[in-house]
Amino acid sequence: MRLDRKITVWTTAVVLGIAAVAAVVNYHIHMREEVKSFQSLGDTMGRLIEASLQDAMMTNNASILTRTLQGVSAVEPITRIRIINKDGVIKGDTDDKAIGVQLSPDPVCRMCHEKGVFLEDKDVFQWVQPVLNRPQCHRCHAPRTTHNGVLILDFSLAKMREHLARNFVKEFLAFVPSLLIAVLAVLILMRALVSRRLNTVI
Repeated sequence: MRLDRKITVWTTAVVLGIAAVAAVVNYHIHMREEVKSFQSLGDTMGRLIEASLQDAMMTNNASILTRTLQGVSAVEPITRIRIINKDGVIKGDTDDKAIGVQLSPDPVCRMCHEKGVFLEDKDVFQWVQPVLNRPQCHRCHAPRTTHNGVLILDFSLAKMREHLARNFVKEFLAFVPSLLIAVLAVLILMRALVSRRLNTVI
């Protein structure tokens, strides 16, 4: 193989490798940004649900909380919302069949101490927010208790990955042509200045 062709092949391979690495790094950067947006959305929706929960408890009107859960669960990429009391019993859930289910202690403890958890087996990012025992709650809950339970929001990772994958392909395809143009310019310059002289020596 001629020297100039070898240079072309190796340079193209290096450029494509750089483009692939850059695209992967960019993918993970965007993924971290998506997770941060989940956390921000979870925090905002968590406050809204907690306020609705307080209203429902104060007025003894569970329909207030039901409407809020239904409305929030319609926001993509939220797939499920649960309210669990300090004893590990599901008191509110967008899945009606799960209401009243007693959870084992370990998951409940983990939920309280971990704000965000990736559940890879379910392709879910789980946002956990404690439900504080505020002064207005003391009518029914003992003041010495700091928390009345936890609020859990599930975010679909599948939709996030689908979105990131589309961006990954778009950015990679947009990045490669510009690099190839630069490589072509370098190769033309190398051939003009170096390759011809080396070929005459060889």
